[in-house]
Amino acid sequence: MIGLNLGFYGLYKFSCGPKQSRMRRSFTLGPDSSMLSMATFHFAHTSLVPLLFNSAILFSLGNAHILAHGLTSFATIYGASCGMGAVHASLDMRSNQTQVQAGGMAGSAGLIAYHAMRNPIWFNMRA
Repeated sequence: MIGLNLGFYGLYKFSCGPKQSRMRRSFTLGPDSSMLSMATFHFAHTSLVPLLFNSAILFSLGNAHILAHGLTSFATIYGASCGMGAVHASLDMRSNQTQVQAGGMAGSAGLIAYHAMRNPIWFNMRA
């Protein structure tokens, strides 16, 4: 997933003109987006900071979760979080039609919330 995030960001940043606009319209959630954009905007980063944040969460909490609980559990939590984030973003688009959603944080927020409640010891910062 990190590779998918980095790959899209690289393609987006190094493309120019109409191709970059077409990518933004196809892979980010905006007023002129398709239904497919509800799934792809979670992985389509157009800014470096959300890309780095999501990649760090996937690398740290994502790997730890997969090792401790398995891939099915990770896919369930991450997928449900992204699904609920897509529903919330699409409902918000109805009232604020000028915004564009890219590089969704819902999957990362779901992993953080799950582990903050189920495994608070993972966040213990004492030395």
